[in-house]
Amino acid sequence: MRRYTAGGFEGAPKWMTLPRNQTLVNQGVRPALLNNPELSNQGCAITPVIAYLADHKAETLQRVLGIAEGFAAQHDTAGPAVPARRRLAQASRR
Repeated sequence: MRRYTAGGFEGAPKWMTLPRNQTLVNQGVRPALLNNPELSNQGCAITPVIAYLADHKAETLQRVLGIAEGFAAQHDTAGPAVPARRRLAQASRR
């Protein structure tokens, strides 16, 4: 996002930042999503989160899952992503 914003202003280093202006955010996000379609779905309702863990022990995975589920419960909204998230959480418990 920072690179796209700076690029829109002739690469000036002072624009190598995350803009507060929604129009500038939209102009930076659009090419980022077009060039990297794996970042989000078309409606930006689903975005993957990648976590690099120090280990893959059951205790660590359960702690990460608990944090993710807590965040989802706190920020959950009705929409197409909700059933998919619940299926993923159920599948990870198996």
